[in-house]
Amino acid sequence: MHIVYLHQYFCPPGGSGNNRSFEFAKEWAKNHTVTVITTKAYFPKNYFQNHVFFNGICHLNIDNIQVKVLNIEYSHTMNYFQRIHVFIKYMLSTLKYIKQNKTMDIIYASSTPLSVGWIAYKLYKKYNIPYFFEVVDLWPDVPIEMGIIRNPLLKWWLWKWEKKIYTHAKAIITLSQGMTDRIVKKGIPANKVFTLPNGTDTSFFKPCSEEVKKQYKTALGFKESDIIVLYSGTVGRANGVHNLIQVAHLAQKDGLNQVKFVILGSGNRIHQVKTLAQKYQLDNVLFFEPVPKKDILPYLHAADIGVITFENYPILNTNSANKFFDYLAVGLPVCANYQGWQADIAHEKAGLFAPCNNIKIFYQNLKKMVLNSEIRIIFALHAVELVQQYDRKYLSHQTLSLLEEKHETTK
Repeated sequence: MHIVYLHQYFCPPGGSGNNRSFEFAKEWAKNHTVTVITTKAYFPKNYFQNHVFFNGICHLNIDNIQVKVLNIEYSHTMNYFQRIHVFIKYMLSTLKYIKQNKTMDIIYASSTPLSVGWIAYKLYKKYNIPYFFEVVDLWPDVPIEMGIIRNPLLKWWLWKWEKKIYTHAKAIITLSQGMTDRIVKKGIPANKVFTLPNGTDTSFFKPCSEEVKKQYKTALGFKESDIIVLYSGTVGRANGVHNLIQVAHLAQKDGLNQVKFVILGSGNRIHQVKTLAQKYQLDNVLFFEPVPKKDILPYLHAADIGVITFENYPILNTNSANKFFDYLAVGLPVCANYQGWQADIAHEKAGLFAPCNNIKIFYQNLKKMVLNSEIRIIFALHAVELVQQYDRKYLSHQTLSLLEEKHETTK
């Protein structure tokens, strides 16, 4: 079977981002032909110095995956209109490529954005190629509920296309039960929607000993006695990392001098977050540039608590935060400022979850974990146990079984 995987944000080994699509494609390529069509978004900055683009495409073979990289730049710092321009370029370039290479059996289209599903729908209508639609974020609901998209006609048009994409997909794969529930409420049959969470690579992300943790702390410039609170990931509008700065401010006022807040990431809100830290004159917050997966373990192993934040929009509770699983896998207790399904499975077992927009409870939870090492130890043990059911290799095989089963019914 030839699977064409449409994903604008494919992140290869060495890239800084979510490796789900790479890890899935790598497993699928052991038994099938897999072609990924993507952009330069999550490739390392200097990756293409020694690679040639011919007619706007760079042809790569990565772990037996045929990767077609479109010569399209993308960055989290882009504004709304710049992103729309990128989405359109990806749509047109992908349609052009597949028009010239119609050898696939199925298409696996991974959002965001919704336009990736539009490509799959168009190819289905024109060439009768069945497609599967993976919902990584609920588009257009997320940007609409966050107030990014406000025009009534545009909302209507996006909802119309969303319904078409869902209706004609062979199956819909979501990353959380909350996403599944919202899609079913839109009138999509429940037996067509499958929940397969984000997960993590448990063969790579593993706990370390206390001795190794101390070594990583000193290597990063911290004291062995410091308690490191780590935020790793995008610093964008939806992430609400400013909430962590408010917590750091309270910790400094409280005299919790042993606590160091590390923000490992970038995005279109990083400048505002840094400005807020400067405003409060915080000396307990340190910023690090994002690193690829292969280099992230020293930060995770040096940390004592893993933090996840979201802005105060109820729809974000349906998210399947990738860092949540990475934290669990290395035995990091989680402290987060949102509710939802991840809180349901981990609250008071592997971490503490506060309601969105409640800085007081968010801080109290963190302080409780900082001052009680026994709680951190118990949460860490439960975290490693909990994450086993979210192993990426297992999830990739589950997804592939679904594709194979549904594909057989179309023959």
